[in-house]
Amino acid sequence: MLAIKNAAESVKGAELHFFNKQQDIEALAKLISRIERLRMMDQRGHHDFVNEIRWTNEENEEKRDGIDLNTIQLSAIEKAGLTVCKNWKVVEKLKQWNKGSALEKLSYKSAMHSSHICLLTMEDSSSLSYVLSGRAFERAWLTATDLGISLQPLSPSTFLFARAVSGIGNGLDNKLNEELVQLKKELAKIHQLPSIKKEIFLFRIFISKKSLTRSLRRNIADQLIYG
Repeated sequence: MLAIKNAAESVKGAELHFFNKQQDIEALAKLISRIERLRMMDQRGHHDFVNEIRWTNEENEEKRDGIDLNTIQLSAIEKAGLTVCKNWKVVEKLKQWNKGSALEKLSYKSAMHSSHICLLTMEDSSSLSYVLSGRAFERAWLTATDLGISLQPLSPSTFLFARAVSGIGNGLDNKLNEELVQLKKELAKIHQLPSIKKEIFLFRIFISKKSLTRSLRRNIADQLIYG
């Protein structure tokens, strides 16, 4: 873990914090899963989620980007439920009925199967800090890969927190914004870091079996012209 931490913190202002106690992982898993449910019940969040998944083999082969549904470890029931929730009208009804707790299960299960949950922080939330944090995260990811350790982004929660607080809820409905502000306070209670530290990104690290299915990526020759 020290090598991953040192790689991230080689970028000025970046700090990487690890959580491996069962009680902390469970608290973070519950928080993350609640945020994922909120995101799915926001029309813009739902749109972004649906469009980042490659739902069929044909779509995966055609676009060669995003997340192949086959790479997500889903049961047949979970896959069917997620496919039904592609339709915004279905999710909108769940929102009206104050239902949809099943939408929390996937994120919770994923987070709970972590050896560590990691929080990347910066000294401020300026545009430059976000660029530098991307560099820090990339260095952590490359180092983890080199060590044979799997790394997976957990949630866009920190981006939503930034929108709710720094962005004064721009683009979010009032109820969603209020819940995000409260959840951000809950995150602060878990990590207990100084308020000057800005939460930038949450991810998990774990040891995994070699995946038989990988999300496709575009061919370099189709994207770059060189000679």
